[in-house]
Amino acid sequence: MELSGVIVRRRRLVIAAWALAFIGMTPLILNYSHYVNYSSSSSALSNSESAKANDILAALSPQNSTLIVVVQTNTTQVQTGGAILKFQSELASMKIPFVTGSTSAFSNYEAYLDSINGGSSGASYVQANGLAGAPGFITDGLVSRDNSTYLVKIDFNVTESYRTANDGYPAQNATPAVRALADSVFGAGAQVTGQGAIAYDTQSITSRSGFIFGFTFVFLAIAVAITLESVIAPLAALLFVSLSTAIGYVAIYLTGVLVGQVDFTVTYTLTAVLLGISTDYLVFILSRYKEGLREGVPSDEALKAATGKGGFAVLVSGITVAGGLGVLSFVPGLRSWGPVLLVSILLTVLLVTTLLPALASYVGPRMFLARSKKLVEDKRYYRASRFYRAAKLSAQRRYLVVAVILLLALPAVYFWFNTPTTYNFNEGLPNTLQSVQALNTLDQKFGSNLAYPTYVIVNFTQSVLSANGSLTQTGYDALKQIASEIATTPGVTQVAGPVSSTGGAASTAFVFSGGKNAYFLVFTSFGPYSKQAIGLVSTLRQNSGFLVGGLTSSIIDMQNSDAVTYTELEVLIVVVVAVILGVSFQSPKYPLISLSGVFISITWTTGILYVLSRYVLGEELIFLTPIVLFVILMSLGNDFSVFIFTRVKEEQAKLGPEEGLSKAMVGSGRVVTALGVILAVSLGSLGLVPFGFLEQIGIAFFVSLLIDTFVIRTVYFPAMIRLLRVGE
Repeated sequence: MELSGVIVRRRRLVIAAWALAFIGMTPLILNYSHYVNYSSSSSALSNSESAKANDILAALSPQNSTLIVVVQTNTTQVQTGGAILKFQSELASMKIPFVTGSTSAFSNYEAYLDSINGGSSGASYVQANGLAGAPGFITDGLVSRDNSTYLVKIDFNVTESYRTANDGYPAQNATPAVRALADSVFGAGAQVTGQGAIAYDTQSITSRSGFIFGFTFVFLAIAVAITLESVIAPLAALLFVSLSTAIGYVAIYLTGVLVGQVDFTVTYTLTAVLLGISTDYLVFILSRYKEGLREGVPSDEALKAATGKGGFAVLVSGITVAGGLGVLSFVPGLRSWGPVLLVSILLTVLLVTTLLPALASYVGPRMFLARSKKLVEDKRYYRASRFYRAAKLSAQRRYLVVAVILLLALPAVYFWFNTPTTYNFNEGLPNTLQSVQALNTLDQKFGSNLAYPTYVIVNFTQSVLSANGSLTQTGYDALKQIASEIATTPGVTQVAGPVSSTGGAASTAFVFSGGKNAYFLVFTSFGPYSKQAIGLVSTLRQNSGFLVGGLTSSIIDMQNSDAVTYTELEVLIVVVVAVILGVSFQSPKYPLISLSGVFISITWTTGILYVLSRYVLGEELIFLTPIVLFVILMSLGNDFSVFIFTRVKEEQAKLGPEEGLSKAMVGSGRVVTALGVILAVSLGSLGLVPFGFLEQIGIAFFVSLLIDTFVIRTVYFPAMIRLLRVGE
């Protein structure tokens, strides 16, 4: 308690130090957004089959950013052609940064006619006749089969991962200008999509969701006022929530500078987490302070005791949460989450355990309403509490309680390990977004994987090219056989390459490395994320002579890698939390009780979330949702366990194992229940953000934390504590 006494005595110094710290952090807080990335594109793992194939193709033809303008019109093809050529001409004159040009069937046909005629008559012909007489390779992939939809592809000279000096994403930055031009030329008949357009729309809809946290602020203030019976405490809660959120922005800035771009989803998760834990820590310490006042302890001594005992619990809790969430650094696709959350939580713990006592010492007992500080005369008042009766009953029927909960957990645990998920991170984006509507049009008019074909690269021991650069007969026959094998794979709709499956003219454009390698573009009737597409590409990959790339092949490699990585991650976080709890409470029983209870709530939640997502929201579970749910709830769930176990050890030392347990559940029950609801609402607010991933984890947090609060901690914990004879 010495440190708590120093904080109270040196309160002016503590307040001044934090004031100077926040002044120094102001430039970082104001510029954190420069390091937030709104692109959700996936990339293959290095050294995987898909990565090797993609690297080879990138060397042949760099896979740069593109935007796609989808033009649907009822006008004649000639009129449409004139409008599209006008659009392309005006686009070129705009000189949008990083845009190198655009492609359409009409501009391609114009260039083709000029090349074969050796003149410049192509433009006038296309203006007068549209695509009349155009060969198939001119229109393939750019004009729908029913001639109702035309595409204009806008090319950039940088890849999707490229960022400018001020962290700008070129394709995203170009989207509003391209859309404005499309509106002026085509009216409502054109839409813009592509990764850059999706990123732009995602940022737009999520940035409008900030009001959600405003409502959460109001809820937190009301919850704190009711829990602590105070008018001042809610104001303190809002202050500390604001300060901890600012600390979170500092963590984003530092991570962006030291590690790299921070995924935009962490900003919302970070805000929700900090809203919850900063309020929880504040309420826990102040509730101990109020309890001391009710027991007749002088104000300064009560505050020092609350800071010492409560501060210890908050410190252990914070280290548990920070260590657990720091493990997200090892999750591919969420590596930026780990350092951001780790730094934010540790600094928030430091903020609450030092600044709160310093400020509270000035306010003193006025922090609480007079009636809430009334001295307790009956030392056994706690026996009238519902928490006392619930704990007593659970402890007495411990075998039945544990058996029922474990029996209900068995199917949930099985489902947890076999949950169907999708790697489509854009799952759940509103269909009202222009980029999503355009993607749906592409699927309907051109096939599900127009933008994401599969690449099959083949290798030859000898060159298939003759001295004049044409295919040899042996090479032609070998390539035709390969094309036929690919084309007969169930689900394949089209194969483009040096030779078609039915023979005909050959193209050496698909041959490279001096004739020792060639590649085919494979189009299927399945979406790139579907189980059917994964099965089809898996079949192609079974041929040892094929090197298969593309999005679906990347997903297969990610699934294989994640199966190992996520298992290791789950084991790691359990070990980290178990070690922290075991060392803090000097017993292996505490981590066993806490971890088993949290895992049960996670598995129940996963089953409930799957049903809600599939049959209410109409979405598939995004592959990251279960692992993020596990990591965050294993951290935050054990956060409350620390509060309960701290109190259990205190009371059992005074009253013995049975009575001490029941009184501890009363002492912590009301506060922990309030904290559980606060955190459930805080994190659950993510479910209101119109982005599938955030929506899913928000719902999951809300459900799981309520299960934790009203089932696991109220019923399961007392039963397990008595079953394992903790405190005896």
